[in-house]
Amino acid sequence: DNPSTSFIQALIGLPTAAGPPVTKDTAIRVASFLAAVTMLCNDVAAMPLLLHEQTVVKGVQRTREATDNPLSPLLKYVPNRFMTSYEMRWNNMFQLILNGNFYNQIVRDGKGDVLSIFPLDAWCTQIRMVTTGPEPEMWFDFDNGKQHRSFPQNEIWFCKRMNIDGLRGAAIIALAKEAISCMMASDELSGKLFANGLNVGGFIVPPTDSDVDITDVQKVVNELKKDLVGSRNAGKIGALPPGFDFKKIALTAVEGELL
Repeated sequence: DNPSTSFIQALIGLPTAAGPPVTKDTAIRVASFLAAVTMLCNDVAAMPLLLHEQTVVKGVQRTREATDNPLSPLLKYVPNRFMTSYEMRWNNMFQLILNGNFYNQIVRDGKGDVLSIFPLDAWCTQIRMVTTGPEPEMWFDFDNGKQHRSFPQNEIWFCKRMNIDGLRGAAIIALAKEAISCMMASDELSGKLFANGLNVGGFIVPPTDSDVDITDVQKVVNELKKDLVGSRNAGKIGALPPGFDFKKIALTAVEGELL
């Protein structure tokens, strides 16, 4: 079977002009992006989730908390035996932001009452429309490499955001891949500069009037890297062999703003 485009992108990332590929794992390593996602997930998961029902009393419509509904304790406290309501909603919100969709398996008893709700990995779930019958049917195919199962629509609780094609939500890491990749590239550049004690690279220039072998020049480079490169060696004073010179690559004003 040919893997879907979203599955491939989840594995190898989305190509970007800045260079670093963007996946859900690399995107959340960006501090500013992680802080925004965490804040949204925390706020939504911490909000009380109460199930209400509408009834008509003496011709007047009334709304009250549906404490007798089997769904009420599942949504409010424990949706399944593995997680709390807070954990499930945090997971759903996280997948909704990064993937654009979240999917939950609904487990029912023989009477049709909901017994539990289990989140599914949105990156392993695909929507499939079946149009061979009198009415179109929506199926959900779950495949994580170890398990494969297809669910009808009445067994899945799903939500999507920015569903451009009408079926699937759009992943924010795909829509904002260039911005996220730029942040990743700037973090990587800044990290390397700080690791080098804020010293950028340069060139070792041997004496012009001497017959110096490239091996001798490489030995000088290796000695300098061992003794002077890295934040732990910042501030140390080194020495070059007689006649050798070091030409430093200077940062422009625009490049220095990344720091």
